Amino acid sequence: MSRALTVGRGSDTSRTAKADALLGTARRPTIAVSKALELFLAEIAPDLMRNKSPQQKRTYEKVKQRAVNDFIEICGDKGMAEITREDAVKFHGWWQKRVTEEIEPKCSPNSGNRDVGNIRKLFDDYFKRIGEDDLLQHYNQ
Repeated sequence: MSRALTVGRGSDTSRTAKADALLGTARRPTIAVSKALELFLAEIAPDLMRNKSPQQKRTYEKVKQRAVNDFIEICGDKGMAEITREDAVKFHGWWQKRVTEEIEPKCSPNSGNRDVGNIRKLFDDYFKRIGEDDLLQHYNQ
């Protein structure tokens, strides 16, 4: 009851933020895509890489980093929760052009599929890790 009474104190903005936190409806702070990759590599990927050789680990990290670099180049280093369906479509379209048109450097469909898949995995694992599975819709449709 004392927590509920605390919500009544302060400005309207302050009360709204307190009420959201108390009710569990406040969104967690978001981190940039680049920082999400750091978290992924430090806290999620070690379990996935435990049986890999040092070279396999370097390759694994390199392709994840390439996907994030490409995403940032096309959509910016946005907060993970701020990425929209339009960003996902834009990234996919960029890869589609690199694969199908004469844009240098031309890439194979495997490269595009790998990049899009690596971004999807980063999103899935990151949002599952922080308990925000409802934010996965952009790459799961």
